[in-house]
Amino acid sequence: MIIFLILISSLSAIYTTFTIYLYKRYKNRAVFGLNSKKQRQMESFYDKLGEKRLTELLDKFYDKIFESELLRPLFMNTPKDEIKHKQKLFLTQFLGGPPKYTEEIGNPKMRQRHLPHKITVEAKDEWLKCMQEAIQELDWDERSKYVLYTMFPKLAGHMVNS
Repeated sequence: MIIFLILISSLSAIYTTFTIYLYKRYKNRAVFGLNSKKQRQMESFYDKLGEKRLTELLDKFYDKIFESELLRPLFMNTPKDEIKHKQKLFLTQFLGGPPKYTEEIGNPKMRQRHLPHKITVEAKDEWLKCMQEAIQELDWDERSKYVLYTMFPKLAGHMVNS
């Protein structure tokens, strides 16, 4: 059992180091399956969204979360600003930006981090509804809003544990 835990810890450290290496080596660009010319030309979705718009999205989103009777209890034990900060780090990385979450907090392991919380299908659906409403309030073209929203249902479904 101890050998297994040591192996898992080692693999996690290697993954984190590799992620940071890829970011520094390829300057925030998707790298798999592309030649270097295409890598230089490719803009990440994070670049397209921008930090200002991401901050606006999270402000709107968490206002909705804390208004939700179903979701508010899941977030009450942590200050809102801390939740928004961690989510911003995660979404920056998730959307193709710098690996800020990995650098500041460690390997995302989102499912594992959400296991202590009872997340039902209803909670997932409410979370997605809040995200969709917040995205729709952004001053951005409809196609980009649609693409952004489609990134969340699979991720949210992965968090359901009850």
